[in-house]
Amino acid sequence: MVDVVTDKSDKYKENLKINGLTSAAYHFSTILFAYFKVIIFTVITCFGFFITKAQEIQISAINLTLLYFCAGLATTHLALFLTNFFQSKELSADLGGFIFTILSFSYLAAAETGKNAWYYISMLFPQNSLSIALMSKEDNKIPLELVTIYVFLLIDSIMYLLLYFYLDEVLPDQFGVKKNWNYCVEGACAPKEEG
Repeated sequence: MVDVVTDKSDKYKENLKINGLTSAAYHFSTILFAYFKVIIFTVITCFGFFITKAQEIQISAINLTLLYFCAGLATTHLALFLTNFFQSKELSADLGGFIFTILSFSYLAAAETGKNAWYYISMLFPQNSLSIALMSKEDNKIPLELVTIYVFLLIDSIMYLLLYFYLDEVLPDQFGVKKNWNYCVEGACAPKEEG
């Protein structure tokens, strides 16, 4: 998250636009680099589990690797989404960590109440989905299957990525006017010219 805010504060995107690069190329390179970091994180984390043969986690190696990878992608998209609200890299580092910590408390509310609705709400945040998946094998009170958690991670990932792209085009920054809030449908709703 700090890297993307640093790029914004150092005006990399605007310099690339001046030099003829499209914003799609900038987003592609940013997301590709973030995915590379997710893969490295997943390999290192799961390798540690496999080496220590962690017996307390009652989940298969393939599911564990896939779960960490999906949670990493969804968390990366959440972090990209949050970058739209920050201009300072220092502020993004401090508040980003605080936001992720606060979002984790919704899992505690779900675990305390034991109600399905709270579990579903808490799984809108990827780190909670990972916690629920890891704890569901140990705690019989969690009524969710692993497939449900994968579906929520997919929903989280798509939702936060689309919100990142949308807000990046709509929210104003120091370089001028952004697109209208309804720019996605302007072309579809515009009257067609007869020729």
